[in-house]
Amino acid sequence: PRNSLAQHWARDWFGKKNFQARRSSRSRRRRRERAERQKGKGNEAMRSREPHAASFAVERYSEGLAERPRDARLRATLLANRAAAHTSLKNWRRALDDAKEALAVRAEHEARAEPEGCAAAAAAAAGAEGGAASCSAAGGADSGSRALAAASQVKAARRGAAAALRLGLLAEAKALSEEGLRLCGGGGESEAAELRSVASEIAAREAAEEAKRVAAAARAAM
Repeated sequence: PRNSLAQHWARDWFGKKNFQARRSSRSRRRRRERAERQKGKGNEAMRSREPHAASFAVERYSEGLAERPRDARLRATLLANRAAAHTSLKNWRRALDDAKEALAVRAEHEARAEPEGCAAAAAAAAGAEGGAASCSAAGGADSGSRALAAASQVKAARRGAAAALRLGLLAEAKALSEEGLRLCGGGGESEAAELRSVASEIAAREAAEEAKRVAAAARAAM
């Protein structure tokens, strides 16, 4: 009887643990589904270019992030997309913060993912950012999702660099543009071209700042 009672308790305990695990798994899946829906609504708003669409998109991406999805790629894409919406609204500081956070999420995930280049990013970026796409070069649905995540991060780096430049944060803008080009692999795709354009503007601003310092030093020495 004592053994039977112990077995009953064990079955009861493991049964409860299994139930809790299943419930937790369902909860995570639902959070992810809700986050994906909000991402889709935000993407649709950004494509529409209607008045106040960017503000609406910011709210949708924020609601998606509020679901706290565990998928690092989904979180990074929501952040990168929200950076795009903030860029449209000229909220440079918020665009910069979101872009940097998107890149930080990617860095955490990078150890478990293969490095992606601009060739994969360009293939994935053919559709709406964050939407369904595949990468024929890499092959397979998982490779396509990784390519899409890489495309999102390249865009996040570019938007962050542009926002930092508007804020006059040249060192930060330079670091972000270099990170974007690293993710691109230095290719000649459109994203790489835009990043190089931002880098050129940063270099011009740095040269102008240096010229001002030299002129000020010369005047002080007179």
